[in-house]
Amino acid sequence: MGDAARRAASTLEEQGILVGRWARQPLDDPPDVPRDLTELRDRELMELYQRVNNWVKYLGLQLSTAQVDERHDAAVVVRIEALKGYDFRRIDAKTQAHSDPQYVAAKDKAEAAHGYRKLVEALYNNVDKDSFTLSREITRRGNRSARDGRHNRGAE
Repeated sequence: MGDAARRAASTLEEQGILVGRWARQPLDDPPDVPRDLTELRDRELMELYQRVNNWVKYLGLQLSTAQVDERHDAAVVVRIEALKGYDFRRIDAKTQAHSDPQYVAAKDKAEAAHGYRKLVEALYNNVDKDSFTLSREITRRGNRSARDGRHNRGAE
């Protein structure tokens, strides 16, 4: 978590929202979803769903903090460009900017923040898709149970 995300989290905590509670990484790795979910017992399915959702919550918060930091670091680059008058329409502007250690450091930090956000986003999307798949199976089972119950009542 970078400075900008830390400030945002601090503001939430001042409001009584404990970000640290949501920021804890689950103890185990993200679970693999078996190919054939129909073979899982209901209890196993619900435990798997809970484990995946713990990762969805954790990675969702990581993604949000990464987005905050990425935007902040990009704004720092823009601010340096504006304050130092780097006009990239001029031929010598790139040479001048790339010889400025402050600009180069800010640009590198912004690129690293972008890369980190992209990776966290990919991880989040993967576990979110797993969560959706598990949710569909739970819904399918619930619909099946309701259908079976109606069928059994009609046979009486």
